[in-house]
Amino acid sequence: MCGSGAACVSGACTCSASGEAYCNGGCIPVEADVKNCGGCGVSCGTGFVCSSGKCTCASGTSQCGTSCVNEQTDNGNCGGCNTRCSSVETCAAGSCQCASGMALCGSTCISVLTDPNNCGSCGTRAPRMATGGGVAVCNNGTCSTKCSVNDAGTALTQCGASCVDLTSSSSNCGSCGATCTGGTCVSGECTCSSSSTKCGSTCTNLSTDNNNCGVCGTRCTMDKHARAARARPDAATRGLRRAVSPTEREHFHRMRRPQLEYPELRSLRKLVRDQRQLRHHGRRDPV
Repeated sequence: MCGSGAACVSGACTCSASGEAYCNGGCIPVEADVKNCGGCGVSCGTGFVCSSGKCTCASGTSQCGTSCVNEQTDNGNCGGCNTRCSSVETCAAGSCQCASGMALCGSTCISVLTDPNNCGSCGTRAPRMATGGGVAVCNNGTCSTKCSVNDAGTALTQCGASCVDLTSSSSNCGSCGATCTGGTCVSGECTCSSSSTKCGSTCTNLSTDNNNCGVCGTRCTMDKHARAARARPDAATRGLRRAVSPTEREHFHRMRRPQLEYPELRSLRKLVRDQRQLRHHGRRDPV
């Protein structure tokens, strides 16, 4: 006896509906049944569908061997059959990719947003400081350098290509580029010794400094007689050739400080004494 939907025709159970076949005691739609696709017992593999009696892959998938795979997301068949992604990658849009913000550097997915040795791209190293122990930093794929702290725990500051301690650096005392010449930088202040005075950023001795004589900014100069005496120190021994003018004498007296005992000034002082003696005795200048 034939099952439902079938009739015995010429000694065989035959299904009356088009596209059906008599399988295992019943009529089966062999044009769409994945276990009986195109005929009884013809089974389609995983991922296949039966269409018009043929095993085919569903829309959006491709046949690789005996399976249907999505080449857009399958790590073993990424973009094509047998194209395998590494263990650190995933298949996305048909290509093997690292996670967002990461890149495959060698065989490893690395965060190019934060790795100082692969900053922005593989192999791009963030610069190190020339001196001072600065550390390389990669921030959102941009290389930079960050100064840390020294052994004493003092925070360092970047000045040019170096990390410096602004509390003790003689070249950067208190701020970058602020020099402390002749003194010591203490707590960011240029400190002079007891025998020195701070003039600007320089510690100097007001008793001997020709550019800061007595007070900061007072420069010592020589008049023409002093310059001549330095050029010809024996000129005074030949006698005074002419009188010293009041203006020159006044300038000489202004410069008569104990610390200004230059040889030329001593010569000029002797000339003035000779001139006074000549005038006192009513004698004329020697020719």
